[in-house]
Amino acid sequence: MNRYQEVLAKVGVGSAHPGGFALTKKWIGQLSLGPGTRVLDAGCGTGRTACYLAKRFGCRVTGLDLQPLMIRKARRRARLEGVAAEFVPGDVLAPPFDEASFDWVIAESVTVFVPREKAVEQYRRLLVPGGGVLDVEMAARHALPAETARAIEDLYGVKDLPLYGDWEGLYRRAGFSDVRLVEARRIDLNRALKDEWDDPDRWDLGSTALDDAEVREVLRANTELMARHAKHLGYVVVTGRKPAN
Repeated sequence: MNRYQEVLAKVGVGSAHPGGFALTKKWIGQLSLGPGTRVLDAGCGTGRTACYLAKRFGCRVTGLDLQPLMIRKARRRARLEGVAAEFVPGDVLAPPFDEASFDWVIAESVTVFVPREKAVEQYRRLLVPGGGVLDVEMAARHALPAETARAIEDLYGVKDLPLYGDWEGLYRRAGFSDVRLVEARRIDLNRALKDEWDDPDRWDLGSTALDDAEVREVLRANTELMARHAKHLGYVVVTGRKPAN
């Protein structure tokens, strides 16, 4: 776990992935979800997506995160929201669930931070035949300049940031069917700020962490990286299905 992810846990960020919560709602709204649908929020963070799934669609949601602090904050969010969602500490590379436990796996800015092939294999294992995956991840718009690649690795711990099409290929190689790159866009900082302003996270799950000088430094480095290198960076939304037979 690198410093950036630790800082996200301390600050209690609800939607740190590219596209933010507006993107989450856009694509979740197009999935076949309803009461009783079993959903795994892989790398759930502070549980904003998981609680939305439970509240808006009545899904049976399980959130999984490696960070105990994230799990504690997700459970607190669920209490504040008054929703029934389960949050389990654990690793997306070795999730503590049986095969075919879920109808949907949702991952948001998670797969890019871990060995990708292993993570996607686990998503497939956890799905029922015919189950679906929705993954939102950072991507390179083109081959990255050396300076940008170093900055991404130094701050996020991510080597070899995939190109748009690489994400689609990753899921195809893992045996998913009906794989679609349903959105691939350049990161737009102005749009991200507007979306967060229009639909802010209503719960404060860690603003006092900003008193920590190290936290402020990591957040400053993230802002600086995005301002300097955003033209090279984008995000993708990938969907796919576990074959029915």
